[in-house]
Amino acid sequence: MTWVSTLDIHGWGTRTEHYRIAVDNLRRFALAGGRVRYGTDLGNGDLPIGVNARELAALQEAGLTGAALVRTIAGGPTASLGPRVAWIPTPPPADDGDLPVWLATARGVRIPDLLPSRPLRQDTP
Repeated sequence: MTWVSTLDIHGWGTRTEHYRIAVDNLRRFALAGGRVRYGTDLGNGDLPIGVNARELAALQEAGLTGAALVRTIAGGPTASLGPRVAWIPTPPPADDGDLPVWLATARGVRIPDLLPSRPLRQDTP
């Protein structure tokens, strides 16, 4: 099974009882082998536009760290490359604690947008 997270709506950055329950539920789901994907409940409450660093920090609090946290937003090793990808223009941080803020800089782009606008010149000998 897959769980799309919506942890931040349980307090919008404040550690409420509902937030703690939601984080614990997700932690137990992940420990049981469930797949977790990043998500938000954008449009319900005061949530930032774009990738939400607080949501990613909540996922981290639920035990998804390092590569597991990155997989929530980028997919797993067997994920196929579709027409849209998440792109982050900077290298990952050395400290896992900085992953939520770094991942929040991700932007959705289309594969054609990453290709040169004109064919690359190939020099021949």
